Amino acid sequence: ATAEQQATFERGQQMAVRRFSPEQGLGPLVNVSFCAACHEKPTTGGSSPRYRDFFLTGTELGDGSFIPGGHGGVLTSYGFAGAPTRPGLDEGINVIAHRNAIPFFGVGLIAELPEASILANADEDDADGDGISGRPNWDRGFVGRFGRKAQTVSIEGFIRGPLNNHLGITSNPLSEAQKAALPVPSASPGAQGRDFGSPSSPGAVDFRQAAAPEEPLTDADDVPDPELTSEDLFDLVSFAMLLAAPEPEDLSNNELGLRGRDVFSEVGCDDCHTPTLEGPRGLIPLYSDLLLHDMGEALADGMQQGVAMGSEFRTQPLWGIIAVAPYLHDGRATTLDEAIRMHGGEGQGSADAYEALEAGEREALIEFLASLGGRGQITAGLLPSGAPVPEAGEPGSPEPEILADPNLLAKWQAGRTLFDDDALLSQGLGPLFNGDSCRACHFDPVIGGSSPVDLNVMRHGTVDMMGDFTAPAYGTILHKLAIPGVERREASPDQNVFETRQTPSILGLGRIDG
Repeated sequence: ATAEQQATFERGQQMAVRRFSPEQGLGPLVNVSFCAACHEKPTTGGSSPRYRDFFLTGTELGDGSFIPGGHGGVLTSYGFAGAPTRPGLDEGINVIAHRNAIPFFGVGLIAELPEASILANADEDDADGDGISGRPNWDRGFVGRFGRKAQTVSIEGFIRGPLNNHLGITSNPLSEAQKAALPVPSASPGAQGRDFGSPSSPGAVDFRQAAAPEEPLTDADDVPDPELTSEDLFDLVSFAMLLAAPEPEDLSNNELGLRGRDVFSEVGCDDCHTPTLEGPRGLIPLYSDLLLHDMGEALADGMQQGVAMGSEFRTQPLWGIIAVAPYLHDGRATTLDEAIRMHGGEGQGSADAYEALEAGEREALIEFLASLGGRGQITAGLLPSGAPVPEAGEPGSPEPEILADPNLLAKWQAGRTLFDDDALLSQGLGPLFNGDSCRACHFDPVIGGSSPVDLNVMRHGTVDMMGDFTAPAYGTILHKLAIPGVERREASPDQNVFETRQTPSILGLGRIDG
C-alpha cells in the first residue's frame, strides 16, 4: 500500500470503531452504535458472535410478490429522538429472517472481479445436468457480489445501507472524484482497480437492506443530514477495500490438508465453492462462485432480494473461514462440520457424500478448510490468544497482589478467558438472549467495563390508570435476540412502559463488595 493509502486505511479503521451518539445522528432507529459492533471477529472488519445478530422482515403477498419491511427491511431494537423505545414489527409482516454478519476481508479483490469471471460459472438451467444451477443476482444492471444473497455490487452501497438501517446515520453518495480516488472504483464493477494494499491482517434494486440507493439519505431526528461527512465515508469505504484477504497456508508439509483438498473436490464442494476466480491481478483464491444457489427448505429464510428467492443464497467465500464462526446465514452452525451437514438443496449431494466419509476423511477436509487462512486468530470469544495482562493501574488490570503472585495471576487469566468466551447453542444459549458471553455486555473500554447504548437491556411492563405497574409473566426483560429458528419476543399492545438499562462496569467491584 502507498503511504497515502496506509493513512486512509488507518483513518477508516478509526471510523469503524467510532461510537456514535444521538447528538451525532445515531438513530432514531438503531441496532448498533458503531460499524465494528457487527464486524469484530477475529478483528475489526470480520464477522460477529451471535450477540450481534439481527433480523430482516418483509411481507409475502398471496401472489408470491414480496414487500420488505420498513427501515430497509431491518428490524431494530432501540429508538431515540421520539421513536418508540422498543420498535416493533410493522403491520402485516409475515417473514422474519435471522442474520449473522459477514466478514469484509478481501472485498476489494472481489469488487475488482470482472463480471465475466462470475458469469462464466453460471448455469441457471443446469445445462450440464450436475444438479448445480448457480445464477447471478443483479444490482442496477450489474452482477451482484456482496451480501448473503449477492444483492449488491457496490462496497460504498454495502456500507451506506447498514450505516443507515442499523445506526440511523445518514450520508450522501461519494462524488465522482472521490469514487475515482478509491482503491477500487466503487461504481464500476469489473473495472481495473488501482494499487490494492493490505496494511492489516486479516440491496438489490428493490430491497436496500445492504445497498443504499445512489441518492442522499435522510432521517427524522434533529441532527442535520448528512450525519456522516463525505470524507469520513471515503475513509470507511477505502478501509473496507484495503482489508487484506486471509492468506492460505502452504500445504506442502501438511499431508492431512493435502488429502483434505482432494476430498473437498471428490465430494463436490468445489461445484459451488470454486477455488479461484480470475481477477485483474491474477487468480483470486476465494473459494466461491459468488452465485446464487438453492439451499433447500431447511435453510430457506423467505427473504427475496433482487432475483434471489427465499431458499437461495450466495456461495460464501471460504478464505479465513476457520476464524469467523458461527456459520451459515443465521449462525445456526457452530462448527464447520455442522455447517457442511446442514447443506441442502443443491448442496445436499455434497452433504450426503461428506456424511458417508470415514471420520479420517472428514477430519482431512476440515483441516483443509482450516488451512485457508486465519488459523492463528481463532478464539473462543474476542480476546486474542496470548492477550497481555494490563499493567498495574491500567483499566482492566488485576489487583497488585494478584500481579505479584503467579498462581493467582494464572487463575485471574483463566477467569478472564471464561468471562470472554462465547456461550454456544450446545451449551444452552437461548432461546431468548441479549448477550452470548459475560464480555458481551462488559467490554467498554476494556473487558470488565460497561457497554455502549446498543447493548442496553430493555425493561418493560404495563402501568394502569391507577399508576400500578404489572410485570409480564415472563419477567420485565424484553430480549432483543433469539437463537436461529426462534422468533424474537415482541411487546404486546397493552405494555406501555419501556426503559433501557446500561450495564454497569464491574471494574473494582471486589473492593466495593469487600
